[in-house]
Amino acid sequence: MTVVRRRAVLALGAATLATLSACAPSQLGAAAVVNSQRITVSDIQGTLKSVRDLQDQYGIEHEDPSIAARNEVQRRVVDLVFERAARDLGINVSDGEVSTAVDTERKLLGGPEQLRAALAQANLSEDQIDDVFRQQVINRKIGLKLVAQAGSKLTQDQVDEKVHETLVATAQRLHIRINPRYGTFDPGKGQIAAPAPDFLHPTG
Repeated sequence: MTVVRRRAVLALGAATLATLSACAPSQLGAAAVVNSQRITVSDIQGTLKSVRDLQDQYGIEHEDPSIAARNEVQRRVVDLVFERAARDLGINVSDGEVSTAVDTERKLLGGPEQLRAALAQANLSEDQIDDVFRQQVINRKIGLKLVAQAGSKLTQDQVDEKVHETLVATAQRLHIRINPRYGTFDPGKGQIAAPAPDFLHPTG
């Protein structure tokens, strides 16, 4: 499964975030806050610049800035939900496991240059590679843990559903707030929706 297809793991996590709300005024400067952990606007902007710089090396068109920012905020919030779910289940992921996953993908794609190109195509930077593959390892280990707890053989669809339910329950235990500049959360679609146009204060 390639890096690009592993974006499905991020989408799976995104569908769990049914408790997002706007950030409090005291958290201006934060793109999102998960419990007491702040995801800063400057961090989001720095990551997006790294993505654009990598894409420029391969002639890949940049994602719309507002969409890219919204997706990156969502990706980071999802990461924290996965991390909390893993901790609650007593799951540990070592740096070696992440490195092995990265190495496997690199070999599958044909080398480091091909991996870099795949990251750029998936709107990711090289700095994000460990996060992407760490989430992949966590997702797999959550599934294995839930199968063991069930004490019976499960189909892949059943495993996926149990993982989804676990992530939903985890998100509901967290206090997750999103800065309104990035939109509002749509629980029906499981993702952050674009903010409504402000005709009194146009940004264009």
